[in-house]
Amino acid sequence: MTLSEILKKIHLLYEGDIDYPAEGTEDYELRKGLVNAAIDVWEQENVRWRELFKNLSDATDGDKTATSSTTTYSVPSDYRFISSFLYIQDADGNKTYYVYKRPDDVIKIDKLNSSSKFFYETGGGLSKKINIVNPVNGTIHYSYYKKAKKLSNPNDVAEMLNPDFIVYWVLAQLYEQDLRNDKVAQYQALAKQALDYMIIENETKPFNQSYNLAELDYEGGFVFGR
Repeated sequence: MTLSEILKKIHLLYEGDIDYPAEGTEDYELRKGLVNAAIDVWEQENVRWRELFKNLSDATDGDKTATSSTTTYSVPSDYRFISSFLYIQDADGNKTYYVYKRPDDVIKIDKLNSSSKFFYETGGGLSKKINIVNPVNGTIHYSYYKKAKKLSNPNDVAEMLNPDFIVYWVLAQLYEQDLRNDKVAQYQALAKQALDYMIIENETKPFNQSYNLAELDYEGGFVFGR
């Protein structure tokens, strides 16, 4: 559902007509702001949404090429945290895997084994970096959890499975400003129903699939899952 479609549905349910506010008017900008506030609520729910996992190869920015002489790499602008292993693939297709370590463990690990292969994060906000210890030359690969996209242009599409959550959440806020507690409760309940549906869908595994993976030994002596 696009931003334009979301705003039109909000208007239909709230005003009961098709005299939609024009882009740039006070009503339009107020409702657009509430749409993005609803996205914030969805993003901050205690759920790791499938829609927010992304591969570095699909990002439009962030460092993607490693060299043996460089240890610090920029992350994509929508990056929140890495979701699993990192690996570097060389020109021959060989993959060297690196596991995550806490920054406060780096010196201890380096003291015990200076040839260990791992990575750690430093910085915060727009200055966050990934530091790769003992990198090889090649292409960097990892999956990461990203920030939710805010909607600005009319054709921007909401990432969540059920954008009706946005519609109902915004309506509850509008009616709260009108002191219409009956309508507030009605649309809060519908918003919760839409959110609960997305949570169930998000946590449902594909049929006849198992996630019981045998542990894999990777280069450098690290073991999958540790």
